[in-house]
Amino acid sequence: YGLRSLGRAKRMGMRTVVQRASTHPRVQARLLAEEYARWGLTFRISEPALRRAQAEIELADRVLIPSDWVRRTFRDEGLADERLLLLPFGVDTARFRPILQPAPHPFRVLFVGQVGLRKGVPDLLEAWRTLGWHDAELWLVGPIEDAARPVFQRWAGLPGVRFVAYTPDPTAVYSQADVFAFPSLEEGSALVTYEAMACGLPVVTTPNAGSIVRDGQDGWLVPGRDPATLADRLERLRADEPLRRAMGEAARRRAESYTWDAHGAALARLLAGLLADGYK
Repeated sequence: YGLRSLGRAKRMGMRTVVQRASTHPRVQARLLAEEYARWGLTFRISEPALRRAQAEIELADRVLIPSDWVRRTFRDEGLADERLLLLPFGVDTARFRPILQPAPHPFRVLFVGQVGLRKGVPDLLEAWRTLGWHDAELWLVGPIEDAARPVFQRWAGLPGVRFVAYTPDPTAVYSQADVFAFPSLEEGSALVTYEAMACGLPVVTTPNAGSIVRDGQDGWLVPGRDPATLADRLERLRADEPLRRAMGEAARRRAESYTWDAHGAALARLLAGLLADGYK
């Protein structure tokens, strides 16, 4: 009912803000269509739903977005910068925190999210195949996308790969990992990257994840659809324990600036700024 509510608010003389938690809807549709076609599949999205989402964006006075990556997609679709309000998400740093003495385990790379095409899981599996490790583990935690199951058969039998469909306590899997890998192709600002950072994990992700990761400091940003570079960064993190530890500590410090309390206070300031500019 967002479009109807926006129309009513405008008729009442109110100013409006729409939150877009992901990329511009047209960009999102294109990226996903390209990725599904890459694997011989068809991505289907409702054209009326796309038109409605775009109409909401066009009608609102401001659009609240979570990352620079999302801002770029809106710019590409012709939306002026002054209509965009940038505010990253947050994380519960009391719940998601490093474990001082984790249980001994093999070197372990963790992915959390829907195990599917949008999240770049085929590229992660291909990177894992390239690495050829027989004494390390890759945990893929989350529901498997049905459409992607035939695609994943290409990597059936890879050593160390474990599919975990569900976990009641995600903090437990973060505490059992050494590195977090999230090669997503389309996000707004993936919450799992905040959670992993808060748990003290270096994060290897893509610019398209819209994360707060700083390349070379809290982890690495690698291009999407680039298993070779992804494999290289994972190899470097495994080989260099001091680097891995330093990046993990930097990730935790970074996450501490992005609590939900800080997010709420920043949102209040943004709205107050609109009021100060004559919005009411």
